[in-house]
Amino acid sequence: MRCLRALTSLFFWTFLCMTRTPPAAMAAPAPPLALLSFPAPGEVLEALTPGQPLPYVPPLPDMRVEHWRMDADAVEPLPPALRLAYIGPPLLRLDYAYGGQVRPAARQVTKAYRQALAQAGWKLDAVPSAPADVIARYAHRGRALWLKLHGDPQGLHLTLWEPAAHLQAASLRAALAQKGRVTVYGILFELNKDYLRLPEAEPVLQQILSLLQNTPALKLAIQVHTDDSIRDIWGHSSPEDRAEAIIVWLVAHGVARARLVAHGLGGSMPVASNRTPAGRARNQRVELVQLPNDPVPG
Repeated sequence: MRCLRALTSLFFWTFLCMTRTPPAAMAAPAPPLALLSFPAPGEVLEALTPGQPLPYVPPLPDMRVEHWRMDADAVEPLPPALRLAYIGPPLLRLDYAYGGQVRPAARQVTKAYRQALAQAGWKLDAVPSAPADVIARYAHRGRALWLKLHGDPQGLHLTLWEPAAHLQAASLRAALAQKGRVTVYGILFELNKDYLRLPEAEPVLQQILSLLQNTPALKLAIQVHTDDSIRDIWGHSSPEDRAEAIIVWLVAHGVARARLVAHGLGGSMPVASNRTPAGRARNQRVELVQLPNDPVPG
């Protein structure tokens, strides 16, 4: 029996030595990342080209853009501490994938991106439950952007929301000429309050202001819509107060009060189901409705 045990032990150690990976064949650890430096978003909107990286959040040198898509109706939830339930719609999603075999740890990459974003003027929010994630906001130079970044062994996954980029004054004017109304996302209010969240709401408000300044005969109804869960928190008057807050901002910037009417419609006109986060986010919107001009006296 002792001979059998000794023979078994000998076979085991012989097998282990034969199957061990020699140190030279093991993957080399990723070298430390160089200090990253990102340009800040400019005062003028950058051209975002399908298949190309974000100009103000570039990939690492050994990364490539693998996926690039604009999701017109998508939303992303945010942690409650940010006092903003969702970002979107719409959302730009893109992935930066590693091209080589040497890949730094996800936490190492997101730490480097945090530092570069902070130096470029982004405000960072921690996600304690997801240390490989970054949530960043940029609200300077007439811009308001939100970025979610998630790192994993395959690369980086980015989600970007810049509502004003999709609501330029020219596109608002074209939608009003075609349909008489246009839906607006990105006029943000403080959570459970009826006053504007500034400066984040200003880029979209500036586009509405430009629309009114360049179309002197235009009159608008400002309609504020909510999802059905808001009714129990704010009551029926809050949407009206929010519409008035938008008008107060526009009047303070030179628009005649007689050109604007406030309508707080609450959850009475949903455009999506309130059973999903995406549906509730789509229902929380502002609509600009063109009003008829007063008849000319005969």
